[in-house]
Amino acid sequence: MMETILGLRGRDFVMLTSDTVRTKKIMVLNDEKSKIQRLTNFSMMAAAGDASDSLQFTDFIVRNMHLYKIINSYHMSIPAVVHFTRTHLASFLRCDTQRQLNLLLGGFDPWTGPELHYIDRFGSSTAILFGGHGAGIKFCGPIFDTLHSPYMDQREAYCILEKCVGEIQRRLWNQRNFDVFVMDQQGITQWETIKLQSFRKELLLKDRRKVDS
Repeated sequence: MMETILGLRGRDFVMLTSDTVRTKKIMVLNDEKSKIQRLTNFSMMAAAGDASDSLQFTDFIVRNMHLYKIINSYHMSIPAVVHFTRTHLASFLRCDTQRQLNLLLGGFDPWTGPELHYIDRFGSSTAILFGGHGAGIKFCGPIFDTLHSPYMDQREAYCILEKCVGEIQRRLWNQRNFDVFVMDQQGITQWETIKLQSFRKELLLKDRRKVDS
């Protein structure tokens, strides 16, 4: 699984980022599709894994969240969304249609504050401060451990994700641009996309400096 989704939680916000490439084994199917889907006005879900599973399962979750809002006139809470999601993922383990995908679910609750949940393809889940799925997380763990702080602001969190993406771009060959979304008490905001071209220019400049020296 060459794609990557990352998330981190601050004191009053959650930030999610994902690349925009969808793959099928060694083939790139699409390189302009975000893996982060809006669930409610204050929560989003990022999915990494098999392209068809990601599209179908996230669409299933999103539509059920909308149905719940229509029936009850209010959105489902984030812990309830996590429970609903992991229950359905776990149910696939007992049949022949196991879903090959992993999830990050984040959002802001007016009563409990920011929440970020790690959900794997077996239906296991846990609340986390930072983490991700995919090949890129192998290179981001030390960066998160070193730089993450519960008191950081959104700009500092964005810079941490930039460092993570920069490391991923240096080590994985098929990455693309990374979409970035923030969830806080104001709702959902899309930040500036972390673009592949900027890292290519940076690498070229470093190579030129080495040659000149």
